[in-house]
Amino acid sequence: MAIQDYDFVIVDLPLTQDALSMKALNRSDRVFPVMQPMIPYLRVMGNLLHLFSMLGYDAHKVSVLLNRTDQTLSLSMGRMEDVIQKKIDRLIPNIGLPILKVSADSPISISLREMAKDLSGVALPSHKQNLFSKLFR
Repeated sequence: MAIQDYDFVIVDLPLTQDALSMKALNRSDRVFPVMQPMIPYLRVMGNLLHLFSMLGYDAHKVSVLLNRTDQTLSLSMGRMEDVIQKKIDRLIPNIGLPILKVSADSPISISLREMAKDLSGVALPSHKQNLFSKLFR
């Protein structure tokens, strides 16, 4: 129902796919499965991408997001891509704070703005705050 009223609908699905999840995925123009840089997530992502392949999803429909990245990844990007057999399309930095408490110019905000621009074709403005605003918020 939401696609009738909105240009973009984001659905956060569980790890295990049921009939409702599959219906949402099949009707999606784009799918962004998210994983973290840890072995269990790589296994789940590999299985999910295999399922998408078996369902005939076009490679351009699925974009893998790597969440909670930082300078000390224990697995290299190349190794993770080898394991899941797909390129990791976007990195979401690990900031350790709730998104609502992060400034608009933080790495995660920049990454999310870039993703929104890729989806919509419209760049969202950065919200720079002056020193007075930062001190008294």
